[in-house]
Amino acid sequence: MDLVAPDVFQCSFQDMYGRGHATERLQTPSASLIFAVAAHTAFPAHPRLLSGGWLPPDFEARCAAVGHRCSPVR
Repeated sequence: MDLVAPDVFQCSFQDMYGRGHATERLQTPSASLIFAVAAHTAFPAHPRLLSGGWLPPDFEARCAAVGHRCSPVR
């Protein structure tokens, strides 16, 4: 699984019989949230999850602009 764009979640998998490979993409404003929940649940060592790379580039600044403290994630 990966977040291929800020609003695009992608998941690739083999069918249950091992005969085929499928890739699905979902474009939604909730793609980052879907990625974070799925990665935390199924792949907690996912490099993008651990690096904070799944967050939008200005995430920390937006948190500060509305008065919220943000723990370091990058």
